[in-house]
Amino acid sequence: MLKGDLYIKMKIQGNTDVILNIDNVYSVNKNASIPSNKITTADSDGLPGVIYEKSGEIESEYPTYNANGTVNGISATSSTCSNRNIQTALINLGFYSGPANGNLNSDLMRIAIGNFQTVYGLNKTGAMNQTTLSKLQLVDGFRNRAMNILAENENNVITHHDPDYVYDVNDEKGYGIMQWTFWSRKQGLLNQAKSMGLQPKDLNAQLAYFRTEMNTLYKIQWNEFKSKTTLADSTDYFLKELESPKDNNSEERIGFANEIYQLMYKL
Repeated sequence: MLKGDLYIKMKIQGNTDVILNIDNVYSVNKNASIPSNKITTADSDGLPGVIYEKSGEIESEYPTYNANGTVNGISATSSTCSNRNIQTALINLGFYSGPANGNLNSDLMRIAIGNFQTVYGLNKTGAMNQTTLSKLQLVDGFRNRAMNILAENENNVITHHDPDYVYDVNDEKGYGIMQWTFWSRKQGLLNQAKSMGLQPKDLNAQLAYFRTEMNTLYKIQWNEFKSKTTLADSTDYFLKELESPKDNNSEERIGFANEIYQLMYKL
């Protein structure tokens, strides 16, 4: 979780910095104080941008990235561009595939916002409100920072499902981030995806179904999992009580979990 003030600052000329808030643009001298409680996003056009996290007098900087790995930037100067920032963030997170035109009321946008709210446990309205906006900024900032960390890892390999695989709830083949295998769980994933207008392969559909399972079928186990305090204990419990694969390769999973942790703790 991000702590302190999160804002985006970009030097555009001389000693002038632009600090972009979702509703306003502040132009200040580089030595001026940063407006408090401002969380910002970057438009995908313009000059390269940098996310700065400020906690007290300490600043850390993180380059921001687009979905294709290029550096993000700042050029927004109006409320319309601020809406485009929202659309760009939803594009980055895989919720929206339409044009970044500043229109938050289109059918595609309302579906995208509603799906985002579903995945992140918010009241599903399909409309952008301050709670949703704050969560969107937090998640997109986390994603940008994660991409930065992964870009530094030369051994990073991203794999996907067999593109020829045809989803079948009865084939007893593990699928998705939870390797759902039993027919009822795969049917649940399929139902979740359909309710969001997505396919089971979509990561956001899988994240939403994971949340659904943890809030219903596995609520007791999920609360117990969250009480674990060591990497080994939490990995072993998740493997046996939540994922429940046929191959109980606990030691190998702990090794994988440690590799992931070494990347995640930097966030």
